[in-house]
Amino acid sequence: MRARGELTEEEFLLKKGALSKEKLCLQELLNDTLNRVDKWLDAAGKVFDFARDAKNSFETGDLEAKRRVIAALGSNLILKDKVLTIKIEKPLIFLEKISSGVKEIYSRLEPEKRHEKTTNIGALFEKSPLILPGVDSNHQPCD
Repeated sequence: MRARGELTEEEFLLKKGALSKEKLCLQELLNDTLNRVDKWLDAAGKVFDFARDAKNSFETGDLEAKRRVIAALGSNLILKDKVLTIKIEKPLIFLEKISSGVKEIYSRLEPEKRHEKTTNIGALFEKSPLILPGVDSNHQPCD
């Protein structure tokens, strides 16, 4: 466009500057998103590690280990009439919801009657709306 005279050098430089600013802004947004994803994955890993190890730590650990497990479960711990009430943290509520789906899949005595044979238990987990809410069986976000 510039060579054909449709765009002056001044217009070109203005558009180039605006596009450079937009590119920088988009790059910053992308970097911020990547940082948030890394933090989320780190937090999710910690929650899953806790879920994996909490029962054993509570059953075999000393009083301090048991206290840490209970404190990590949530907040607003209330002990009344020898009953402990805890406001469970959001990530653990999610684990509580999907645990019923996991138990259901593992407790099946016979596979569902289908035309296709299911040999991969991972496929059953992928199709469960409890375990992967908001994602269809092709791993695409649902609208």
